[in-house]
Amino acid sequence: MDAFTPFPEPRERGDTPLVQHAGSTYVCSGCGGPVPDGAWLHETVVDGLVVGLLARAGNDGPIVHQCGRAGDGA
Repeated sequence: MDAFTPFPEPRERGDTPLVQHAGSTYVCSGCGGPVPDGAWLHETVVDGLVVGLLARAGNDGPIVHQCGRAGDGA
């Protein structure tokens, strides 16, 4: 997995999504790591840039992916 690369917070259709479809799974747009289908995503945004992601199995479930400056999703 590569280091996290910040990207603009997605606001409109066509912006970079938090995760991207990659065959039968999804990958994080910031680090390229796998993100399970159905994960609840929480982004850390600083000055309009996504600088970290946290993915949970459900709203309060266990963390299934974390990268960059990811907060606790609260």
